[in-house]
Amino acid sequence: MAPDGQRLVVDLQKMLVAQQKWQDAGIKLLNASVKAQNTVNVDPNQVGLFHEFFGTYKLVPQYAYDRLSEGLKACGAISATLKSGHDAYQQQDDANRDSFTGLN
Repeated sequence: MAPDGQRLVVDLQKMLVAQQKWQDAGIKLLNASVKAQNTVNVDPNQVGLFHEFFGTYKLVPQYAYDRLSEGLKACGAISATLKSGHDAYQQQDDANRDSFTGLN
């Protein structure tokens, strides 16, 4: 049934699942950023014959870290928004259920 503008159906469990998936994605990005910092950095003393190219390359690790950090922040914001929405809807459901308690 299509929404009629007066009714909103929310699957609270699916919101929690989506929130957890975004949180998990953020954790993967965090792990990737740490790994990138540890494995992509190159010691200038080890480049040898490639020292001419090193000037350009040395910007790559920071760029990768910055982009991964942006992704982490975005995942965190989406996860927090879903959790906040879930909590608000759950609170409304609880209040509505409590208002019907004791009616016969």
